[in-house]
Amino acid sequence: MYTKTSASEPSGKFTVSAVATWDISWSGGGFSGTEPAITTTTTATVTVTELRAVVTG
Repeated sequence: MYTKTSASEPSGKFTVSAVATWDISWSGGGFSGTEPAITTTTTATVTVTELRAVVTG
């Protein structure tokens, strides 16, 4: 949720990021184990040009 537009940002955009962490465990053939967690991160820029009020309950 954005509370202001991105117009006042230096590039006119907000930078957003997403992080995913995979915890890995496996089993098969009478064996099992774990692997170190794998984390990936990515970023994107978005332009927010308009705000709208949402009235709830």
